[in-house]
Amino acid sequence: MEFFTIDGAAQPAVTPGDTITCDGNGFGSTQGNGLVLVTTASGLTSAEVVEWRDDQVRARLPDEAQSGSVFVVLDRGDSLGPLPLFVRLRDPFVPQDRPWSEAARAPRALWGAAAAALRYPSDSTLTSLVVLTAGISTDGELTDSTYLGTADATGTIVSWTAAPDTLMPQPRYHHAMTGADRLNAPLTIDGVAYMIGGIDTAGRVLPDVLGIGVNSLGEYGLWTSLTPLPGGRAGAGVTTGLGKIIVVGGFGPDSLASRAVQVASVNEDGTINGWFEGPALPEGRAFPAVVSYGRKLYVIGGETGLVLPDTIDPQSPNLRASVYAITLSPRSGFFADTAWTELPVALSVGRTRHAAFVLDSALVVTGGVYPGAPSGGETEFALIRPDGSLTPFAQSGQTPIADLGGGTLRGAAAPLLWNARGGARATLIGGRQANGELSHSVWWH
Repeated sequence: MEFFTIDGAAQPAVTPGDTITCDGNGFGSTQGNGLVLVTTASGLTSAEVVEWRDDQVRARLPDEAQSGSVFVVLDRGDSLGPLPLFVRLRDPFVPQDRPWSEAARAPRALWGAAAAALRYPSDSTLTSLVVLTAGISTDGELTDSTYLGTADATGTIVSWTAAPDTLMPQPRYHHAMTGADRLNAPLTIDGVAYMIGGIDTAGRVLPDVLGIGVNSLGEYGLWTSLTPLPGGRAGAGVTTGLGKIIVVGGFGPDSLASRAVQVASVNEDGTINGWFEGPALPEGRAFPAVVSYGRKLYVIGGETGLVLPDTIDPQSPNLRASVYAITLSPRSGFFADTAWTELPVALSVGRTRHAAFVLDSALVVTGGVYPGAPSGGETEFALIRPDGSLTPFAQSGQTPIADLGGGTLRGAAAPLLWNARGGARATLIGGRQANGELSHSVWWH
């Protein structure tokens, strides 16, 4: 055996105290004198092994773990590695320390666009890029644009570059985007942004899945067609983790909110290994927010029933405040549970076309269409307990974007950026305000 991955990634990002999963083969059926060695300030230190199998080893990182190399030492004396590990600190979530601020404005006002964040580790620091695509512009036309946003060491977008020669097959909006990089997938290349589904100029709901490679210097390739979804999908939620892309909900050509969940494995070259059905949602959800934290996947809010792509009444009974959760398997990256659980806590109001982020150990939900907008309730949060359960949601108390001149943003692109040390940064790009005006502002905290 010459190669292994940790948590389905080539250079995973973890926090001290996490339990990591080393995947491969030939570790040996028993631990014996086997060890997992990780980097600390005092040098290589043995991590606590919690499971040892021939194809997988799981170990708990010591609290003093630092970014550096990981080795798996086998009972027979062979040493596998090094595999680089990026250790990020998880700070307490303090809403008052995260006011909304404006970053570099997007090149044009867009609504129904989507964005993926790509992160590039180097030693113990990160750099980040954002790939922003398509959407509807101020003239009401669908675009096929691709832009690259560069973030500085604080995780703030400071500049944009047009990528006019990427040859997107067709304009679209209400598509989903996610990014795979070495921190969340087993890539041998720097990173890939994926574009999933959407609605084209003829109103067709697309099954397309496209990928584009982008390296740490901002050099990019062409949009490449990958294995499409089993059917057309727009308004879906998507996330990447443990080497898997997971697409949740949305709506199809019948315009009904979907319960469908699809999963694809990311290959080393950024292609995907087909699509597999995951456990269906308890109820159809279009425009849900989807985030992951450790082994938990959360689906927050959204709308059910008949979906009108261009409009939704904030008082609609189809808006949902519920939060679904499911556990992912550390052994496979697929689902450990056979069904989703509706958590006993919910948002204060039903929301759709909103954004959600995991910031430190908090689930933060903001914007979208909801009753009472924009007079209050723009941002609320729940703390994530160690077992993945949530505290009740509370208002953040921050000055709303609406009061800062940004309006109430609906359908903003919402990539999660990290600063140089791995601290999470919520980012909102564009969107449509409650008065119908489109935005090209970029907000972050």
